Amino acid sequence: MNTAPSTLVSVAIAQLLDLMEPYRGEGDVVIEGASWDAILNGLKGIERMSVSVERELGAFRTLEAGRFATNMLEQVATDEVGRLVLDPEGKVVRPEFGRRS
Repeated sequence: MNTAPSTLVSVAIAQLLDLMEPYRGEGDVVIEGASWDAILNGLKGIERMSVSVERELGAFRTLEAGRFATNMLEQVATDEVGRLVLDPEGKVVRPEFGRRS
């Protein structure tokens, strides 16, 4: 087993499962101290990686929601401006902002 810490949660879990595999099917399990420490350290690492992934995913979801809202508002604003500029008969309405000569 590779002893270098992984940066992927799935790989870290696979490494941890490899450590625990020798104890599969045992009635009462007695784990030597070094193996127990390795398992605990692996779980702590997975916890840190999971927190990081959850934060990244939360930021991504927030960003995507913002993009969706921006696109929706842009579409609504475009539709409304289009209704203000053109009258129903197809004539262009030009507002008078100054005096007539």
